[in-house]
Amino acid sequence: MIKIRGNGEAAMAPDAVEIQFILERRDRHYEQVVQASHQQLEQLASCLAGEGTLLTTNFTVDTELETVKSPNGEFTNVVRGYVARHYLTLELNLNPDVLDRVLQKISQCQAQPLLTIRYKVKDSQHLMNLALQAAFKDALMKANVLAEASGVKLGTILEINHEEFSVFRGFSTTTAEVQPAEISTQTWVLVTWELI
Repeated sequence: MIKIRGNGEAAMAPDAVEIQFILERRDRHYEQVVQASHQQLEQLASCLAGEGTLLTTNFTVDTELETVKSPNGEFTNVVRGYVARHYLTLELNLNPDVLDRVLQKISQCQAQPLLTIRYKVKDSQHLMNLALQAAFKDALMKANVLAEASGVKLGTILEINHEEFSVFRGFSTTTAEVQPAEISTQTWVLVTWELI
């Protein structure tokens, strides 16, 4: 029996752009911060009307505390206000003209979101499958080399192990004037063969 780990990597040109937004509002009162956050979201949605579906990935309202010292010398936390954060994404097909138009709209939007642009592959499972195929071929090549060097032959596969582990690497930017890099992923398989 021989057990070999094969490593695989695959890369594809990105075919989509994901714009990630953070809308943030602060206020001393909870109701006002939630209302201001809702208005900010409406402003952004209005600015991006017709460009795709704006999706919420997370919404939080956190308490902002300040530690103060009381007259008797004890420290206590006092609520100073609230901060609402709305996390959103907008996915677009990879088209520099469309991205330019969307970024122009965002720059003129009253919502003033923080944003990050991430290039991606729409079908990430296909990219992972290519990396898995490469990992298996790598394991098979290594096993054949070792079997030949030891004067035996590979028999049937007894076991294949693979845990869902992958690292997707790509290019992120906040400007549309760059050429996006390929998106790549790495993975591994552990293959056990009988020896004959």
